[in-house]
Amino acid sequence: AVAGNFPQPFDVGVRYGRELHVDASARAGGDGSRATPFRTIAEALARATPGTRVRVAAGSYGAVGSITRLQGTAQAPIALVGDGEVVIETNGQGPALHLADPRYVVIEGLAIRNAVPHGINIDDGGSYDSPADHVVLRNVSFSRIGNGGNNDCLKMSGVDHFYIEGSRFTGCNQGEAIDMVGCHHGVIAGNLFADMPGSAVQTKGGSADILIHGNRFSGIGQRAINAGGHTGRPYFRPLDAGHEAERIRMVANVIERGGSAAVVFAGCNDCVFANNTVVRPCDYVARIVEETPGRGAGAGGFFINNVIVF
Repeated sequence: AVAGNFPQPFDVGVRYGRELHVDASARAGGDGSRATPFRTIAEALARATPGTRVRVAAGSYGAVGSITRLQGTAQAPIALVGDGEVVIETNGQGPALHLADPRYVVIEGLAIRNAVPHGINIDDGGSYDSPADHVVLRNVSFSRIGNGGNNDCLKMSGVDHFYIEGSRFTGCNQGEAIDMVGCHHGVIAGNLFADMPGSAVQTKGGSADILIHGNRFSGIGQRAINAGGHTGRPYFRPLDAGHEAERIRMVANVIERGGSAAVVFAGCNDCVFANNTVVRPCDYVARIVEETPGRGAGAGGFFINNVIVF
């Protein structure tokens, strides 16, 4: 859907025909009704069918685990929604949630804390020809993710038609706030990325047609936006992708107190950085690099109409 030429998430206006309830303080053996809710989120997701909204009561929950083929439809998606302050806290023992091969799924109103190595991992389950498809993350916060390695707050591999809005990414340790490998047709809008030693948003491994709009980046140690990157040959999606990234649109963002660079065109083809405000850049305002031998050199890029404040 498009409103005023701006793409909208697929779930706008959707109504859910079924609800399941989760409450961390509930007794074991619930049936998911409001009167006798499930105790864990995993129990509810295991029983979610197209058109189900899982409502999670305020409280602290452990890791959800790995969920395979959580799939709704365009008219009947599956939603995981926090009612109040819902915290998924893993105490450094694992990721909060791994979705393998999901479709038409909405995740909204959750706080992810102290997860390792990633906060949330969404991927195609290794089936490159059938990507994860139509995923929305809204009002999700990530903090204290990772243990010093290449750990990401949100790791996405082979995800198409995604929308990430109104979320907070802080304290992602060494890795990226959002790391995309072979992701396509996505929108990242209205989010806050703050206080992390690594990079914030990375689009690599054949990623294409992604709009990064209206976000605030503050205190990013490395690259605020890495349009492209460096990917091992077996992980490109599609495998024969000509570039690390293509048609990445970075528009109307605010980037302040940057570290290495506000934006890096790293093997990015036909990519645009426009109408952004960069305040107090550190090492570089922008860089153009090639980091993946054997893939096409970036070309056709634009750095236009930006305000740089020193």
